[in-house]
Amino acid sequence: MKKVLLLMFVGIGFLSSCKTNALKKDIVENKEVNYIPYYLKVYEAKNYYDSKEFEKSFNILDSLFQYYEPIETPTIYEMEIYCELAVKFKKYSEIKKVLRVMIVKYGRKPYEIVGSDDLWSDIILHSKYTKSDFENFHKEYLKKINYSLKDTIVEMFKRDQLYRKKGNNYNPSKFDSIDKINGSIFFSIIKKYGYPRENIIGGMELNNSVKPSFLSTILMHLNYNFYNQNLKDLLFNELKKGKINPLDYATMLDKFYVQNTDKITDYTYMGTYLKPVNDTIKTNIARKNIGLPKL
Repeated sequence: MKKVLLLMFVGIGFLSSCKTNALKKDIVENKEVNYIPYYLKVYEAKNYYDSKEFEKSFNILDSLFQYYEPIETPTIYEMEIYCELAVKFKKYSEIKKVLRVMIVKYGRKPYEIVGSDDLWSDIILHSKYTKSDFENFHKEYLKKINYSLKDTIVEMFKRDQLYRKKGNNYNPSKFDSIDKINGSIFFSIIKKYGYPRENIIGGMELNNSVKPSFLSTILMHLNYNFYNQNLKDLLFNELKKGKINPLDYATMLDKFYVQNTDKITDYTYMGTYLKPVNDTIKTNIARKNIGLPKL
């Protein structure tokens, strides 16, 4: 009987191990991996970090980064948190991977802080990367930037703001025509490149004229009907891929809703845009479905 039980436990352990390895393989190899669960865990890790429950925060991020390529979530910056806590707990195995992603995909330059920040000096030391390594990573990042597309985004943002800034040029009658132009261009960009995050157009480096907020601002001003007919499925797929963050996505949809309450009857407001939440339970369910934490 003991042998039978032992074999059963071994079998269960083997199946569990196979399931975990299969999950890891699927996430690593599947380009359509869903980042919505990732975002929920990242927000949870940030809450633990802010509450100074550092070990819980680190363990969540460490588990996530085993399966997902880390990304930069605005207001969270999970890679920075991870590196800080990895040094704190002397868990250095993933630092090399995380630092490389920070630079190659997001143009960050953590190695330039060394000398003025003891924490980052320790992080860089334990990564075992050389100065030449970091320079090569940044060159790799710069090679991926589509400068023509970057300039297009900057022009779209300037066009978006041209008549919206309070002053001599302020003219609400121009908004719709400008937003239609930007909407058409944005649709073409998404179809060709996907949502243009920093690995495509730059944005985090100090000398770049395009900022991540440009795209979210343009999105918020698009026509709802145009979004519904052309961008709805495309942008949700980009959300799942980790290309557009859930806060920008929710703010865009909430703005559409607030401005078109007479047209939109089947939408659950997510609490991000100038309006109180009436049904917290429904709102929190809607937020969870796109990767945002509860209110």
